[in-house]
Amino acid sequence: MKFHLTIEPNTQLLIKMYRLRMAVVGSQNTLGNWLYKEVNVLATSNGRDYFIEKNDVSFPLEYKYVMVDEQGDIRYWQDGDNYLQNQPVDSRDDLPLFKDSYPRVAGIVLPVFSLRSALDGGVGEFPDLKLLVDVAKKTGLRIIQTLPVNDTTLTGTRADSYPYNPLSIKALNPLYIRIDDIEGLGADLLEKYHKKAKKLNRLKKMDYENVYALKMEFLKAAYDAVKNGLEQSAPYRNFVSENGDWIKSYALYCCLRDKYKTTDLSQWKEMPQYDEEKADALLAEFENAGFYVFVQYYADKQLKEASDYARSNGILLKGDIPIGVSPNSVDVWMQPEQFNTRMSAGAPPDFFSNKGQNWGFPTYNWDVMAKDGFAWWKSRL
Repeated sequence: MKFHLTIEPNTQLLIKMYRLRMAVVGSQNTLGNWLYKEVNVLATSNGRDYFIEKNDVSFPLEYKYVMVDEQGDIRYWQDGDNYLQNQPVDSRDDLPLFKDSYPRVAGIVLPVFSLRSALDGGVGEFPDLKLLVDVAKKTGLRIIQTLPVNDTTLTGTRADSYPYNPLSIKALNPLYIRIDDIEGLGADLLEKYHKKAKKLNRLKKMDYENVYALKMEFLKAAYDAVKNGLEQSAPYRNFVSENGDWIKSYALYCCLRDKYKTTDLSQWKEMPQYDEEKADALLAEFENAGFYVFVQYYADKQLKEASDYARSNGILLKGDIPIGVSPNSVDVWMQPEQFNTRMSAGAPPDFFSNKGQNWGFPTYNWDVMAKDGFAWWKSRL
C-alpha cells in the first residue's frame, strides 16, 4: 500500500515552528493498530509531498494522519473521519486537517530600518535581525515580520524612505547591508567608515540622505577593494548564475539611472524601453555595472544569514510584499505590456484619509498577465 499526500501550508508552518513530523496510524499491525507508540513517520523529498509505502496489508484499511514530536509521541490527530482504502492502489489523499493544532502565537511587525545596534551606519541593517531573534526567543515571540526590504532607490533622497514603492521586485535595499560583514576589507577602510557612521548612529532621527550617501560611498570603496577576487568566489558566481533572470537588467537600470540622474524612462536615450538583444552590449559600456551585482550579492547573503538564524532558533521570519511597483521601476521598464501606467492604484476614503489615497502605482493588465499563466506574479512570490 502507498500513501501520497501534499501537505497544506498551515501544516508546514506547524512542522517548522514546533519541529513536528507527519505520521500515520491505522487499523492493522503494520500501521500500529491505532496504538499511540506505533506510528509510521512519513518521508519527504521536497518538503511538500509526504508519502509512505506499505506492502504487508490487507483491505479494506482505515487510517489517520497524526503529528508527532521528536520522541515519536502523538501531539495532534487529524480532524474528521478516518481515511478508507478498499483496494491496493496508489492514491493522493486530500489534505489532512489539524484544526486543534493551529498555533496561536505572538509576534512583532517592524521595519528593518528601525532596528538599531552599535554597529549600524545610521540605519537598521539585516544582521540586526539576529539580535531581534534573540529577544524574540527570550520573550516567547514566535514570528517576526518586516516591512518590505526591496530597493527603493529612485532619487537618492528622503522620498526613497517609503518602503512600498520598489524599483524592483527582486532587488534588496543596499541601505541594510552591514559594511563590516563584507569579506576582505582592510582595517583602515573600516576605521574611516565607523568614524562617520557613529555620528549618524547617534542622531535621534534618521538622516536619510546622509545615511544613503555614507552607504554608497563605502559600498563603492568596498567593491573597489574586493572586486578583483569576486570572480574567483564560488558563492558569488553561483549567485550571479541563479539570479540571471534579473540581476543584469537591474544593474543596467541602475547605471542608466545614475547616468541621467532620473528614473524618467523616456529620458534614457539609449534604451527608454528594455531591449534584451542590446542589453549586454550596453551594460559592457558601464564600468560600474559590476558594483550593483556586488551590492545585491551582499544584501542577499546577509538577509539569508539572518533568515537561517531565525529558523535555527524556531522563529518564523516573514516579509511584506507591496501591492504595487513604481511606474518607473525595472519591472515596468522590462515588461511595460503588463502594466497600465495611464491609471494608478489607491484606496477609497477611510479612517486614514477622508479624501482617499492615490498611491501612484500603475494598475495591472490582468488579461495580458494571464496569457503566460501570471509568470511575473509567480516569480515575484
